[in-house]
Amino acid sequence: RIQRYRRTATIVMVEVEGLDRLVDRLGETAIDRLVPAVADSLRRNARTADHVARLGTGRFAVLLPETDEVQAINYVERVRTACDLWLASGAVSLRLAIGWASATESSLAEAQVVAASRMFAEMHRAANQQDLPGGPASGAASGPASGTAAGPTTGMEPAFGS
Repeated sequence: RIQRYRRTATIVMVEVEGLDRLVDRLGETAIDRLVPAVADSLRRNARTADHVARLGTGRFAVLLPETDEVQAINYVERVRTACDLWLASGAVSLRLAIGWASATESSLAEAQVVAASRMFAEMHRAANQQDLPGGPASGAASGPASGTAAGPTTGMEPAFGS
């Protein structure tokens, strides 16, 4: 539809950071309770036409048809607001790393690679901030990733067809 009707769609990639620490401290059952809550927040903030998919233990993708980047940023901020407070206040501080990209003239596969690159860039920035003196030790979430995607390829296969 994107290419045929020249419609826009946006892919949002989300990863829960800190799951390793959570498992080390509280065990696998903590993830079994946490991941459905994150998925529920993604679904509650999505529209009926949007598609939420779980790609891995703490990784999700959301397909937002008929959505430009501004509308996607609004979705991302609603999800952050819904999740950040309870993720950071648990026994192990967690945060969401989120990346997104619109597919207007590019394919969804290309948009997914850009979204994943942005998500990984946000994860890298957050890790670097925590390593700096005076950096946020709590791992609290920062603003969304912005700018163009830069960085290594993800090696991920597209979750959505074009």
